Amino acid sequence: MDEKEEAQLSKGNWEVTAVEGVDEAKGIVYFNATEKSPMERHLYRVELDGTGFARITKQDGMHTVQLAPDASAFVDSYSNAITPPQQW
Repeated sequence: MDEKEEAQLSKGNWEVTAVEGVDEAKGIVYFNATEKSPMERHLYRVELDGTGFARITKQDGMHTVQLAPDASAFVDSYSNAITPPQQW
């Protein structure tokens, strides 16, 4: 630890379900959360200073991602009530 103060990166009445990875060079955290709906999981990103919050996955449903080690790409497996599991 370099003695930097900890900061809250997300706010709201929802749950971060997994931290998928961190791009240290760009200062971005990628995580899975229930922000859109408690019935869905999506991939999000936020900068380490708390700015730049954005949802990355767009299709409604449950998303499970595998992020590349350098966070340059990811594989998205998703499904919903009318869509069987698919990978992007």
